[in-house]
Amino acid sequence: MASTLSFPIIDMGLLRGDERPAAMNLLHDACENWGFFQVLDHGISTELMDEVEKMTKEHYKRVREQRFLEFASKTLEDGGKAAENLDWESTFFVRHLPEPNIAEIPDLDDDYRRVMKQFASELERLAERLLDLLCENLGLEKGYLTRAFRGSKGAPTFGTKDDRVGGLQLLRDGEWVDVPPTRH
Repeated sequence: MASTLSFPIIDMGLLRGDERPAAMNLLHDACENWGFFQVLDHGISTELMDEVEKMTKEHYKRVREQRFLEFASKTLEDGGKAAENLDWESTFFVRHLPEPNIAEIPDLDDDYRRVMKQFASELERLAERLLDLLCENLGLEKGYLTRAFRGSKGAPTFGTKDDRVGGLQLLRDGEWVDVPPTRH
């Protein structure tokens, strides 16, 4: 059973004003006690995020339709045995650093590639801003963590979620904490 305990939400807009010390304390607590936080007012436009979401859903719809046609064709050819071996999973991983792989992913149209490149660049800028905030909290030179994590798996991990579907949980002190669905 998941706990109703709330997890940290960092409003980056507060880091630009009088509430900066309190926001930095919340960031420090989030890192030290949670290892996770949600970011609001992160600087990536809702229009870009909506476009990424729309194009990704369209891509998966096309893939599902292709898989269904493949399934139907193979099932008719071999009397149903193909259904046992057909892989219905459809995933792809877009890597931006150290070397982008967007050009290598098949079946993506040019508009989708362009939007994903822009989104990856925006995420890179956000990661650098967050890492600099962590440097400040730790008393490190600005840019230290960005240089240390360049192209590394230790860099910040970003997740986007559907605003209508829950399921993400965090384990804290032996209890699962629900992360409620939110709009970006």
